[in-house]
Amino acid sequence: MRKGNTYKIIGETNQWIANRDPIFKGKTNITIDNGLSLKAARKMLLAMFNMDYDTWYPNWGVAVNATKNNVDGAVKTYNDGTRSYTYDSRRYSIELEC
Repeated sequence: MRKGNTYKIIGETNQWIANRDPIFKGKTNITIDNGLSLKAARKMLLAMFNMDYDTWYPNWGVAVNATKNNVDGAVKTYNDGTRSYTYDSRRYSIELEC
């Protein structure tokens, strides 16, 4: 996690969902936003999680804990500082931009 890195938020799903979800517009892999700092990407991913799950968790730790026994939900922060979650056959994650 070097200073000055930029990150993007991506979405992934299967073809069936992609063809029916207006966000994916028929594509199985999309970039939702890019050029973000890690802090901004984390904030945006938490907001997306809260919107999808109709919750208002104040931080990622609460989101992870609340969904730890579910098939879908928030995943613990990875060693590189990125995060991801799954919701209804969709996976959203933060990735380092090249």
